[in-house]
Formats: sequence, structure tokens, C-alpha cells
Amino acid sequence: MIDLWQLPGPLRAARQIVAHLERGMQVSFRAEPDWERGFRLAVEQELNQQQFALTVIFDDDAPPASLIAEATGSAARAPDGLFWVANIAIHRAASWQREIERISDSQRDRPLRERLQLVLALPVTPDGRAAPGHEAMRERIVLLSRLDLEVMARYRLAQRTDPPALLAIVAEIAIALTLPMMEERGCDALIDLLDSWLGMPLDCIGDAGRLAAFAAGRDLPAGDPITLHLVIWRAQQSVLMAEIDARRLALIEEAANWCFTPYTHEVPGTARMETVEERRLLQVGHLARQAQLIELQRSDPAVGRLGRLKTARDDLSHLKPLPIYRIKELLQMRCGDFSLG
Repeated sequence: MIDLWQLPGPLRAARQIVAHLERGMQVSFRAEPDWERGFRLAVEQELNQQQFALTVIFDDDAPPASLIAEATGSAARAPDGLFWVANIAIHRAASWQREIERISDSQRDRPLRERLQLVLALPVTPDGRAAPGHEAMRERIVLLSRLDLEVMARYRLAQRTDPPALLAIVAEIAIALTLPMMEERGCDALIDLLDSWLGMPLDCIGDAGRLAAFAAGRDLPAGDPITLHLVIWRAQQSVLMAEIDARRLALIEEAANWCFTPYTHEVPGTARMETVEERRLLQVGHLARQAQLIELQRSDPAVGRLGRLKTARDDLSHLKPLPIYRIKELLQMRCGDFSLG
């Protein structure tokens, strides 16, 4: 199973905390209950690599100074070390923030290695004055990003034997439908949601109605039919346009005896003429018109393949997703499968 805390986003957030600690800062941030422990372990692992130990203080009803003295083993001498304060209740957040500001003020002149440093995992957004030596991370830490979802999707789909292009469309749809929930759900719930979407049958990637039915059966937040239609279209376009272009280039190579440049044509919607000088810049529409000009026989396999390429390209250019059978038909046209026989 993929380690959530080794994904780019969570790892970057953990290293941000470590960077503040390396500069001798106190740190407070807003923690979410479902990921605080995992986040602490990720920070602890990063600190261990640099030979720093992190000790956990679990908050209770005692004054913060008393809990710190108990954890450090001495109230007489100035304490030092790195401590993570966990399980802070809402009504205790203000007292811990006052304590961390007091500590910041009291040890400004102490060497970094001799300082007491706290990491406050608060249930509320840090507030109070901007005390020197205290890094109050007031912006909510967003652990997961689209990049993290892409890594997870790639990992989850790695064991499936379906064509890579089909799995890429599944991943794009699943990510697009998970991203809107980023701010509303915790990490674990977000991963579960992504997993659920990744389980969609392949016929969902070309049919908004089937995708809606799948969502309803899993109680997934799918949105309205137009939203699903556009999600499917964007996913297909991001994957299939590259597939179409690979086959366009292969056709140009295989059709060297009939496609030609320079090729002059009228720019659609204008009276302006444009000349294509390089064969690799011939578009699918250009190739189709050239096939008509030389009266390439309809029985020629290249004509049918070129027609399917053009129709697929035109549909995707006009917000029309392809049904699954047409996607498979397109993918079955191997990049070198354009010989004129």
C-alpha cells in the first residue's frame, strides 16, 4: 500500500515544519484529527535522519508549563529539546499559544542546540502576536494536491491489465471528481473517495449516464449530468488527442507516396490562404482533403482509418466524448498500422 506520508504534498509539509525547527523556531499550526498522528510521525522521521529526537507531550488539564517541566524532567534548569504537543483541546489552545510565545521571548539569546522548541498541533488556527522566534502557520496546511492524487491513481491502477490510455482516462475522471472535495474531507476520506472512483467500469469513461449510475450505486458525490459530461470530455481530450496525433504522424510516414507539401488551403471561416511547408505539420483534415484530391479509393484501408481519426478528432474538438467502443477502435489502430497494402 502506498505510504500517504511519502507523497509529494505531505512530505513537503513535514519538511516545512522541520525547516522552521532547524532555525530554532517554535511552530504552531492547525491540525486535523485524522492526520495529526501520521503527520507527526513523518516529521519525526525527517528529524531522525538529521539525528534529532522528537518527544511527544499529550495535553491534559495541567498548566502547559507543568507539562513541559514533567516532560523535560526538571523545573529548576532551563529545559531544552524538541517536543510535539498533541491532543490539544479547543479550550486549551490559547494557553498553549501564550506559553509558546513566553518561551520564544525567554530564550532568544540561547544557542540553537540548547533551546526548548515546541510544535503545537492546534485544533484552531494559530493567533496572537507575531512573537519573534515563533512561526505561527495561520494558513491551513493542505496536505494533498492534484499531484498527490495522480501518484496515488497511478499506483492503484498499476496492477490492471487494461490498455494504458483507458486507465489514464479513468485516472483523469477519478481525480477530477475527487479534487472538489479536497477542502471538505480529511486525507483518509479523500483517499477512500479516489479509490471508489478508480473502481469505475470502463464503459463509464464514455457515457455520463453510466458514470452517474455508478456514482449513485456507490453513494459518490457526482454532480449534475452536464458536469459529468464535461469531466469525461476533458479526460478523454487530455489523453486521446495525443493518441490521435501519434497515429497522424504514423500515417504521414506510411503515406509518403500520396501526401504532399507544400500544401495550400483556405483557413476555415476566412478568405485567407495558408501554406503548410513541412509534412509533419499536416493536420488530419489536410490529409483527408489530400486523399480526396488524389481520389484515393474508398476501399483502401488508409481511407477508413483516416476517416475514423478525423471523426474522433472533430468530436473531441466539439465537446463530444467518444463512447467506449470508439475509443477501443481508435486505440486498436496501432501507430504503424497505416500501410496502403
